[in-house]
Amino acid sequence: MAVISSFGSTASAITAFLLFALPSVIAVTVYTTLSLPPGTGGPKSVAFDLRGGGPYAGISDGRIVKYTPPLGFIDFAFTAGTRAKTPLASSAEGSPIRFCHGLDVDPNTGVVYFTDASANYLLSNTTRAALNRDSTGRLLRFDPRTGFGPWRHRRGQRQLLRPHHQVHRRHCQEVLPHRPSANTIRTLLNVPSPSTIRRTTGGEFTVTERVRPFTHRALRIDANGTVMANVSIGGPYNNVTVVTGVQIYGLYAYVGSLYANFVGQVLGLF
Repeated sequence: MAVISSFGSTASAITAFLLFALPSVIAVTVYTTLSLPPGTGGPKSVAFDLRGGGPYAGISDGRIVKYTPPLGFIDFAFTAGTRAKTPLASSAEGSPIRFCHGLDVDPNTGVVYFTDASANYLLSNTTRAALNRDSTGRLLRFDPRTGFGPWRHRRGQRQLLRPHHQVHRRHCQEVLPHRPSANTIRTLLNVPSPSTIRRTTGGEFTVTERVRPFTHRALRIDANGTVMANVSIGGPYNNVTVVTGVQIYGLYAYVGSLYANFVGQVLGLF
């Protein structure tokens, strides 16, 4: 059973109480939509800070916004226009970076790992890249102190996420950049149409998959690729073409999509 709400944190607290007050034999999934600023969309995925603040989301006009009850989403940072910003790099190995698709920072070293998902297509041509099965992407390593290092990997990776995991066409793969297993790659899970992989605070991972247009699912896997849960994403996402990220934080799963003007806060998804 699914319930959809758009009333914010108060409604979420009430539905949380009702969910856990109901008999365990009744499965209830409660969807709350956190609306983005008017005229914007495209929260591919969300994140939280070390104090639990957020969710934060990048939106279509170049802003990074933070959800702050009862105000809703407010400006946090700007990545477009004339605002001050410091580009880390625009090219690597003599080739322009055309399609940054995923980024993560090693918390121990500060090294930045990210993917340039295609040498042929820009972000605006993602559909064409997928239809043509483009596999010209590369995984790059950037040290803010020394620049691009020698470590890199080219095999059409699409998404890099902590701890250096990535979605590679039909596989979820793990890349181990540190010794003694430096540059080792192993396949964790075969997924027909993966989108994004995100790490939970408990060290597990969520993988989103497009089953077909307007039909989505999310997998929860452990560090060895064992599937812990396999669930459908419905509610307001029944009208959304593609779901691009699921982040678990606390009792909730937060759902993002490039094709939605809200962030979904879901209770009881997993």
